[in-house]
Amino acid sequence: MTDLATMLWKESREFLGNRRNVRVFAITVLIFGVLPALSTIRSSGPVGAGTVLLVFRLLYSVFALVIVASQVSPDLVLRERVGRTFDWLLATRLPDWAIFSGKVMMSAVVAYVSAIVSLLVQITVLNLRSGQAWSWWYLGLAPGRVLIFAVAAVMAVYMSVIGTFVAWRIADQRTAYLVTMLGALIVAVPFLLRWVSPQFTAGWFWEAAGVMLVVDAILMLLGIRLFRRDILVLTLYG
Repeated sequence: MTDLATMLWKESREFLGNRRNVRVFAITVLIFGVLPALSTIRSSGPVGAGTVLLVFRLLYSVFALVIVASQVSPDLVLRERVGRTFDWLLATRLPDWAIFSGKVMMSAVVAYVSAIVSLLVQITVLNLRSGQAWSWWYLGLAPGRVLIFAVAAVMAVYMSVIGTFVAWRIADQRTAYLVTMLGALIVAVPFLLRWVSPQFTAGWFWEAAGVMLVVDAILMLLGIRLFRRDILVLTLYG
C-alpha cells in the first residue's frame, strides 16, 4: 500500500501542476453544473419534477465525469511519454501494479469529484432559482442517490482504465482523448439497441452498478497483468 500511496502522491502533484487539466476540470464542472439548472422546466421538488426529469438532469454530472476522465486519464500517461519521464519511473523500485493502479485511481478520483462538484453546483443554482426553502433535489430520490454515489463511481473507474490503456498504445493526444470518449459509448450500446429497458428505479441502477463493477474488476485485473516493464519498454521505445 505504501507503493500505491507513493504513486498517488506523485500523480496528484502532476495533476495539480498541469494547468490544462485543472482548467478542463473547472470549465466542465461549471458548464455541466449550470446548464441543466437553467432549464425552463421548473418544479417544486423531486416528487413534482418526476423521476425521469431528475435522472436526465442528473446525467449531466455523469457527462462531466466522462469528459474529465477522457482528458485526465490519457494525459497522465501521455505527458510522461512526451517528457520521457517513464525512464525514471520504470527505473524505480515501484512494482508494476502500483504504477498502473496509481494512474487509474488518480484519474478515477478526479473524474468522480468532478461529478460530485457539478451536482453541487446544479443543486445550488436550482435552489437559487426556485426561491424556496433549500432542497437537495435529486438526492431526495433513491434512484438519484444510487446514480451519483454508485453508478458514477464505477463509471469513473471504467473510463480511467480505458483512458490509461489507450494512452499506452496511442501517442497522439487528440486521438487518445477521442478513443477514450468512444469507450463511454460501449456502455450505452445495449440501451441504444434496446437490449435493456431502463426503468429509472433504485433497483435498476443498483443492477447497472453491479454489472459495471464486475467490468471494472476484470479490466483492472487485465491491466495489472498486462502492465509489465519489458512489454512497456518495447511499446514506448521499440
